[in-house]
Amino acid sequence: LLACADGPSRLLLVTTDDQVAMAATHALLKAADARIPGLDVDVVVNRAGDAEAAAVHDSLVEAARRFLARPVGLAGAVPHDPCLHGAVAAGMPVQDAAAGSPVALAVRDAGLRLLAAAAA
Repeated sequence: LLACADGPSRLLLVTTDDQVAMAATHALLKAADARIPGLDVDVVVNRAGDAEAAAVHDSLVEAARRFLARPVGLAGAVPHDPCLHGAVAAGMPVQDAAAGSPVALAVRDAGLRLLAAAAA
């Protein structure tokens, strides 16, 4: 939360689809909301497909609406990519292993969505 001290305009939360990660994400959202009410918040779901990300987002939206009375956007999903993991584990640099991978494409798409939202 120290990063929020200089008045950011948007917060990107990264989570997975397991219950512990989702609870931690909600706790961070609650703490950020207490410090900077009205801060635009989006979530990206790591190691998940679109359907899993939508389900995680729906859960976080419901909790945020119920307990914090605030919206949460969905930046996207970053799929699990065993090939990327294997290449990095074998010693390939991340930037080389990620080039053109589903992970790289998903991260790019999420970034473009966030940039478009910030410009609106």
